[in-house]
Amino acid sequence: METKDNPRKTPSSFRLAMSFIKSYPSIILSLALMVFMPLALYFNSYFILNTFEKTVETEFLRKAAMTENVFDSMIDKELLENREKLTAKISEIKEREDEISNLEILLPADEKQDKFTVAASFSPERVGSEVPSDFYKSIAWSQPEGTSHRESQNSQRVIVIEKTLHDESQNRIGIISITFSLQKTDNLISRTFSKSYLVLAASILVVLLFIFNHARMFNYAVRLTKLKEVDEMKDDFISMASHELRSPLAAMRAHLSFFKEKEAENVSEKGKKYISDLEFSINRLDNLVDDILEVSRLEQNRIPFNMETLDPSPVIAASINEMKPKALEKKLEIVFSAEPLPFISADPDRLKQIMVNLISNSIKYTLKGKIEISGKIRHRKYLDIVVADTGVGISAEHQKSMFQKFFRAKNKATADAPGTGLGLWITQELAIKMNGDITVESIEGVGSHFTVSFPIVKS
Repeated sequence: METKDNPRKTPSSFRLAMSFIKSYPSIILSLALMVFMPLALYFNSYFILNTFEKTVETEFLRKAAMTENVFDSMIDKELLENREKLTAKISEIKEREDEISNLEILLPADEKQDKFTVAASFSPERVGSEVPSDFYKSIAWSQPEGTSHRESQNSQRVIVIEKTLHDESQNRIGIISITFSLQKTDNLISRTFSKSYLVLAASILVVLLFIFNHARMFNYAVRLTKLKEVDEMKDDFISMASHELRSPLAAMRAHLSFFKEKEAENVSEKGKKYISDLEFSINRLDNLVDDILEVSRLEQNRIPFNMETLDPSPVIAASINEMKPKALEKKLEIVFSAEPLPFISADPDRLKQIMVNLISNSIKYTLKGKIEISGKIRHRKYLDIVVADTGVGISAEHQKSMFQKFFRAKNKATADAPGTGLGLWITQELAIKMNGDITVESIEGVGSHFTVSFPIVKS
């Protein structure tokens, strides 16, 4: 009981979520996809772009080293002493190599090599000026392979390569300093990054939409599971209720039969009418129970089918004989063509059930005239058993729903006709389960033609 001291605790959202996950563990896969797929796409793009950047810069360094070696072979002591030719050579290189932002030839200013004089440069104003020796120039002067390093100039990344120049006797005569601009490379990498991240964002969006759709489908699956459970419970309840109804119906029929035999002479005419109405109601309820049980068994595939190759004519004749008394009550004629019919594969009991249902349905909705049954061979492959009547007919609108459960055409002619609306559904299901089919053609006020088709078995 809920009190002020001990209020009833409502489950938290976390507990509800955990309970839901325990009930449906497959949702963990969706949650994992929501986290793993975007992360995988991100790290994959990041790794590819970084690899691309390193590859571009490695290629750039290789090209720079190759270009520097070419310069080293072209520049000699004689060229260094001829400033006009050297300046012309530098200008030629500047026009030809747009990736080189600066190139300078540095000559030692003194014997200590702690200062260098600019002998040639892309910037003419620097020619003749002195530059102090720094860490990289000291290494370049002392090591034959030279140095390369990155730095920033005017907010742009550059690669500076410095190497010692030698004369023919391999004596050191100066330093060549080449500055490569990385602006084009950086722009290319930036564009590649932008496109990659756009693709990544689009991919993540697609994954999220996929996961969202998966969640919706999962929700539908949960609902479908629940519906199936409810449907099974319904079938179980109908089956149980129908079986339970059989006992009191049997008892009522037995008591009514006993009363009619023993007390009929003591019952007034009014009482006999009441007994007749009671017997009619019991029969209707009994038919309803039979139909509901049949539907339940069909839906649960609990009806056995003993398929055999048979001549349908005797089955049709037996069905007609069973239904003749009802036809005679309404003064209707049942006509069956006695022509030989080809063999088909079917369960004889279920085929008879189909024929009885169709003939009974025709009798019910035919006020005068006749019911004609015939067999026709179609395309040499199928036998069409046609049950044609001169009854009230069915409108084109109602024909679309004729084989649905509990459907009954509502008009003045059929308003008082008894029935559950299950007979034609049962008939169709029986035909389909025996590899057959059933169709209807009808004109309101003229009559109906029900056609049951089965594949012909060649002898």
